[in-house]
Amino acid sequence: MRAKKNRVKATIKDVASIAGVSIKTVSRVTNNEPNVKPSTKNKVIEAIKQLKYTPNHSARRLRARRSGILALFYENPLSGSYVLDVQAGALNTCQTHAYDLLIHRCDTDDLRFEDEIMSLLENKNIDGVILTPPLSDNTQLLNMFLEFNLKVARIAPAFDNQQAIDVRTNDREAAASMVTDLISLGHKKIGFIIGKSSHKVIQYRHLGYKDALKKGNIKVNNDLIAQGSNSFKSGYEAAAQIMTSGTIPTAIFASTDDMAAGVIKYLYSKGIRVPQDISVAGFDNIPLANQLSPSLTTIHQPIQAMSAMATEQLIASLDDDAICEKTIESHLVRRESTGPVRKNKTTSN
Repeated sequence: MRAKKNRVKATIKDVASIAGVSIKTVSRVTNNEPNVKPSTKNKVIEAIKQLKYTPNHSARRLRARRSGILALFYENPLSGSYVLDVQAGALNTCQTHAYDLLIHRCDTDDLRFEDEIMSLLENKNIDGVILTPPLSDNTQLLNMFLEFNLKVARIAPAFDNQQAIDVRTNDREAAASMVTDLISLGHKKIGFIIGKSSHKVIQYRHLGYKDALKKGNIKVNNDLIAQGSNSFKSGYEAAAQIMTSGTIPTAIFASTDDMAAGVIKYLYSKGIRVPQDISVAGFDNIPLANQLSPSLTTIHQPIQAMSAMATEQLIASLDDDAICEKTIESHLVRRESTGPVRKNKTTSN
């Protein structure tokens, strides 16, 4: 006996693809909305019949009024605590306004990612969406939400978009302030560890590093720059790369705190003291930064405040359609892991 194959249920995206129209047009047809050309409507109806597509009518009826549900989408946060701070900011604001928050983890490397999001949008009655990095800069995902007429708030986007609410911080300037502070302590050989390239804000931190070196008349030395992936392990490995490159730094600035912690671990494994021999700094000010020994000098990124602001503006936009841009500044937090350069000191591996 031949086994029956499980038929994958058609989505509104499939209908739009077969009919050669937008998702929004399919939605208008299934909702019997006016202003759809008869020829276009026929194409959609034929595609619906061909795919045996069944619209979610309960969700359609609910969309006619406010549901009181927002959705927070995230993927591979910069650190383990990042998503917790984002959730806290969004949840606190939602509770203040009597909204519920749906939290969904995404994996853009999964081939089913887009269909998964499409299914969620078809079956959940969502009023608005909050996106975190790197999803904040995923144009395909943003357009999908806009096709569903959803309001979108983006946290820390790298690029502007006139159709979304944007709440960001001054990553480039903040990173420059860290390097400038190290220069003021006498450091000229300052290493830098780049984070995961898919996080566009990491690129701004790298630019800030270069800005400060240029302002301090210090030439960029590529031997002192290594690629990481935001994790503790990658910070450890990047530190090893820098320390064996031939140019020994007097300070290393990692673009995330988790990587900075990995740097400290590597240096201690080689008998190199922090900050007496080499200063170490990070970015984000996660809880671990203050728990390390020595405690980590870092940039405090107002993640929870940014999330709260994005949620607040998103809820407001549901009534007045206003689209805005907001910036909440990050700032330097000096702790024990940085100090003045030791004169006449040669650091060895």
